[in-house]
Amino acid sequence: MTGLFTWRRMVLALLLLIALVIAAPFIVLNTAVGQRWAAGMVGGLSGGQVQVVGLSGRFPDALRVASVKLADARGVWLEADDVVLDWAPLRLLHRAAEIERLTAGRVAVARLPVATETTQSSGSSGLPVSVDIGSLRVARLELGAAVAGHAAVLSVDGRLRLESLERGEGALEIARLDAPGSYRVSGRADAAGVKLDVVASEPAQGLAAALAGLPDLVPAGDALALDAKLDGPWSEAVLDAGLSAGPMKVAAKGTLDLVGQAADLEVSATAPAMRPRPDLSWGSIDIAGHVRGTLAAPVATAKLRIGRLAAFGVGLSALAADVVAREGRLSVDAQADGLQAPGVGGLFAAAPLRLQADTTMDGKRIDFTLDHPRLHAHGTLVPAGTSEIALEVPEVAPFAALGGQDVRGGVSVQAKVVLAPEMAVDVTAKLALTGGVAPVPGLIGADGRLVVQASRSGADFVLSKLTLDGARLHVTAKGGMADGKVGLDWTLGLPDVAMLTPQVGGSLNAAGRVSGATDDLAATAKLDGTLAVAGQQSSPVHATLAASGLPGKPSGRIEADGALDGSPLSLLATAARDAAGTLHLDIAKADWKSLHVEGALTLAAGASLPQGRVAVAMGKLSDLDRLMGGRLAGSLSAEAVLDGDAVHLKLDGASLGAAGSGVTKVGLVATVSDPLGKRVTDATL
Repeated sequence: MTGLFTWRRMVLALLLLIALVIAAPFIVLNTAVGQRWAAGMVGGLSGGQVQVVGLSGRFPDALRVASVKLADARGVWLEADDVVLDWAPLRLLHRAAEIERLTAGRVAVARLPVATETTQSSGSSGLPVSVDIGSLRVARLELGAAVAGHAAVLSVDGRLRLESLERGEGALEIARLDAPGSYRVSGRADAAGVKLDVVASEPAQGLAAALAGLPDLVPAGDALALDAKLDGPWSEAVLDAGLSAGPMKVAAKGTLDLVGQAADLEVSATAPAMRPRPDLSWGSIDIAGHVRGTLAAPVATAKLRIGRLAAFGVGLSALAADVVAREGRLSVDAQADGLQAPGVGGLFAAAPLRLQADTTMDGKRIDFTLDHPRLHAHGTLVPAGTSEIALEVPEVAPFAALGGQDVRGGVSVQAKVVLAPEMAVDVTAKLALTGGVAPVPGLIGADGRLVVQASRSGADFVLSKLTLDGARLHVTAKGGMADGKVGLDWTLGLPDVAMLTPQVGGSLNAAGRVSGATDDLAATAKLDGTLAVAGQQSSPVHATLAASGLPGKPSGRIEADGALDGSPLSLLATAARDAAGTLHLDIAKADWKSLHVEGALTLAAGASLPQGRVAVAMGKLSDLDRLMGGRLAGSLSAEAVLDGDAVHLKLDGASLGAAGSGVTKVGLVATVSDPLGKRVTDATL
């Protein structure tokens, strides 16, 4: 009997212990000490992204929080004060989230949170639990300008009951506290069908317009009003939606088959002259369209007409577009008149620019034609495959004039482009440049050809081929970059130097290589050729360049020798950066006939102006007669001294003469202070 009594006491003690273990968290978390500990644990477990202060109430079903802050890498983005949560946590065992009351006295959202890695979808399309929120209320919701376009203060009241994504009801009412404006959404869904009402009203400079990025959509003194209703069976719900923003009217009417994902809708929009934001305005808008059929294969037509459109720097006197969707394809026929755009000005304004495009509904293939008297283009765009584009410019002169150049002729381009999974381009251009300022017409001619073949994979780049073949110019390049290292070889051929200057004949050929890491490049080049001045016998010329440590710690050497106009030509210059970061440039030798150049410059690290001296002297200007195509006389010398803050210039000439006129003596002394800033000049001639 005694053993039985002892066994019963042990069982009771064990049950009591289990009960205490289960009840302990509830007991602890319903004390002031336990609630302070729990609030601190939330911050630690969330890595500081959730901060809770003033946890109180009854755990776990009647919680009160004085303050909650949500933070990300940029700091706190949301604050909530006086939060109340009354709910039934045990109902989760029955797959139901029942919340009697969820309220906050104040919620302030300064900005949207920093985007993080997207969570992968589980593939489930249903609710894991039913949701029932009896009362949802935020007495004061403060939205920062970064969220809504401008600051706004709102109140929020709502309720929600969802048995599934297809069954439920709810309502949400939002009212502006700092300005007029109200927004209401209510609806229900059951086996019989769906009913949804959306009503919004606000004056000019309202919240909806700001969220749309069109702060001035509603003119002063007018209002924005939205009234949208969807009511009826799932397979034939009637939609009647209207939006008025001052004089702008937008409407959509028809039926929606929410089961078969189909529609039969009429859509329209009209507006007079408006400026909804400083960089967007129009003179008129008229849009009318009709869509029917399933989302996968709709049949739709739409007409768009816009007058005097100005959008983000682009201007049009008129824009007309007709859109047709049928049998899985979408066709667009658009015409823009009076086009003005940054970079091209009014180059296309004199005649209409017309675009015709035809694409599959999935956008996997787009065939297009772009036509204008100044430009013709057509092709096929395949985002996941090979796109082919043909471009013809009958006359390049207007385009060259945009860059201040005088080049005339035509250009046609054939291109193949692959964007994924690796980018590749194959471009062939025919160049017929036969007019304009020399030397371009003579170098390229009527049958020039440019070929570029390149590809990119990640950070690696391959230039398989680059050739430019003109009448008197030949350029090639080949190489690329892999694992952060560059290797590029190039050649240049100039068979007739007279294309550059008529007084000098001969030919030049150059070849070089650039190699190494991008922050420690080495470059070598070699030039060989022959030069003849004014019909004189040609003489050989040679030049070499070797540089390393580019671009941060450059050092190099350039050397040239040969003969020009029957006289020796020699050049030797070196450059190097020392351990302190100072760049030294020395012109050790630069001589031809009576021409002599010498100098030494240093550029300290961080300095913008070098220091040192450069001097040029020519004892007989007549040495230039055959090069210049005229008769010169006298002598000339010049010197520039740079001291870091100013440039000191000195020029002397004696017995100067040209084309029958002459000057016995000329002298110039000048000082240019702050040459890269205010540039103050003090000179005596």
